[in-house]
Amino acid sequence: MIIEVPNFSYIKNHKIDCYVNTLISALKVENITINEHEAMAISNGVAFKYIEGTKSDIPYMGFYPVIIDFFEQFAKRSNIKIKYYNYKDTKDDFDTIVDAISRNHCVTAVTDRFELSYAISNHFRYIYPEGLHMPHHYITIFGIDTEKKDFHICEPMLTLKKTDYWLNYDVIDKSRICDWEGLSIYRDIYIIEDVSTYDPKTIIEQLNSQLIGLSEQIIECVSKMKEFMNLYFNFYRNNQAFINENIQKLIMCLTSLDLTKHLYRNYLCNTVESCIDNNKIVNSYKNISQEWYNIASKAEKLVPSNDYTIDTLSEISNKIIGIINDEYNLHQQTLEYISI
Repeated sequence: MIIEVPNFSYIKNHKIDCYVNTLISALKVENITINEHEAMAISNGVAFKYIEGTKSDIPYMGFYPVIIDFFEQFAKRSNIKIKYYNYKDTKDDFDTIVDAISRNHCVTAVTDRFELSYAISNHFRYIYPEGLHMPHHYITIFGIDTEKKDFHICEPMLTLKKTDYWLNYDVIDKSRICDWEGLSIYRDIYIIEDVSTYDPKTIIEQLNSQLIGLSEQIIECVSKMKEFMNLYFNFYRNNQAFINENIQKLIMCLTSLDLTKHLYRNYLCNTVESCIDNNKIVNSYKNISQEWYNIASKAEKLVPSNDYTIDTLSEISNKIIGIINDEYNLHQQTLEYISI
């Protein structure tokens, strides 16, 4: 038997991030209509969170420019009920998804973008090299064939030619378990259960809380980046593996999450422009967004090379710190201006 969520629709727009797109689509089924800028503003989605780890005994640093717990933050800040499940066995996971769709609720599943692309078509194996992972890719499950155990999914990011696919549960499941760079997923799903209490804050209140939280993250991240640089840059000055690993991590942070290369600061620009009547502040946010775009565009052109030196790594790191410090100062100016 085939069961599908009625009136499901999605946005064909590569510039809208997958988790934002899936949330908007799921909310629309529940008769709440918002756009991508409202979704990011309500969730306080823009971030600058420090990450650190080791790969083959080589230490590396980086940052996330967007929150990872997007659905959780949206639920908390809009006062709706979203159920989150993970680490279920296959039967319980399958039954939970069937139950939600039977009750006309979409299911948002978190996947490894590259493993999912391989499941959709072997063509993507020729596009993406082996070993790539990104376990922060959201898809919508809106239909199911209970006899074949096939899911009808919406995946609007890989290609605009086709956005929905029928895939077997076992095939999709391979993309739903992954651990990479501090991001871990294990059959993670979100189901919007109740929107009757939907009550987001005003746009100016959303901006205020976003800038306060983001400023705190920037202070912590810059401090830890400088600490990492002082601790390791001189020690590993002549270690090519260290240099290349850290350059590649910073390139990933600048280019792999936000495909527009604005590091989500374009969302901040939209929020500021919608509620602040001050051209100087508005234009300053546009300039910051453009600065991130410029450094991300340059980073995208870099390729692995043994010609990189510790000076190359220092230059990129200091440029990132310089931009984020300018951004921090702008946030303080804006918070003083709105004075909530």
